[in-house]
Amino acid sequence: MKFFKALTAVCCVVVCAMALSSCGNEMYSTSYTLGVTQFSSSGSSDLIKIQEYLESKGCPAKGDSLTWSCVDISVDKCDQQAAAHFKELTKDLSYSEVEALVNADCKFVYTITRSLDPADPTSMIINFGKWEYPKPKKK
Repeated sequence: MKFFKALTAVCCVVVCAMALSSCGNEMYSTSYTLGVTQFSSSGSSDLIKIQEYLESKGCPAKGDSLTWSCVDISVDKCDQQAAAHFKELTKDLSYSEVEALVNADCKFVYTITRSLDPADPTSMIINFGKWEYPKPKKK
């Protein structure tokens, strides 16, 4: 009988330890969308030129590559990673290179965003990075 009680106690300790250790390890999967927004231009091919330029610099701008996903211990951690990922993606973009490709009135914003509620893609959009063309004037 002592053996059975000891075995039961050990099993309870193991089960409790497993349950407690899994509480702090919940992971969140969050999806972000990359793309060109707020585009305007009188040039009919400017959007294609911009997308091709972004793609040549490693910035997803068309097709199936417009979603970037993160898995981490919190949505806040994923948001921080998304901002850092976007900064790394856009580090080689050049205003002068874009200017040489498009019409003078061309404007656009390249962004990384997610829905406020990751479970509801129709909820408000939150922006975690943007690269604007033309370069915003300092205020």
